[in-house]
Amino acid sequence: FNPEDKIKVSSSLLDQANDLMTETVTLSLLNPKGGLEREQLVQSNSETEIQVPNQASPGTWKLHVEGFGLHDEKTITVKEYHSLQVLQENGNLLVRNNGNSKFKDFLQILSNDKQSGKNLDLGINETSTIALNQLFDARQQLLVLAQCLDLHHVAGEAQDQIGFLVFGHHYSCS
Repeated sequence: FNPEDKIKVSSSLLDQANDLMTETVTLSLLNPKGGLEREQLVQSNSETEIQVPNQASPGTWKLHVEGFGLHDEKTITVKEYHSLQVLQENGNLLVRNNGNSKFKDFLQILSNDKQSGKNLDLGINETSTIALNQLFDARQQLLVLAQCLDLHHVAGEAQDQIGFLVFGHHYSCS
């Protein structure tokens, strides 16, 4: 799972005769350190959803269901998730790491026929400033600023457009 994914959960509660009981049980989502991240009351024998928190750390998480002195636990894996946000301010690009793990790689910036970039080392929620006037001439700076305000991961091969290449994945501009 990735941060912000919704997990569909269904729980069954049986009495001693193995008949279904419809009662309220507690559904909890625990982080890899065992800390409570989400908790909600749900009806047994029905399907519900619980959302993985934004910027949930990668690792093994637990779904815990408890009611009437009974409990069950299942594990889920939260994957490393890369998400960058880019904002333009005074001729600079501000690159923010919105992912759930450290971002340490070269950010390649493409502007028509010129390629440039910067090595980034960003913790979660950290921002780095890229001065475009140090990388591109004025015409190329305008192309980058006009088209690159937010980055979205695009599955598949790189596309022919102004954009960013990171980790071998293409991030395009909206």
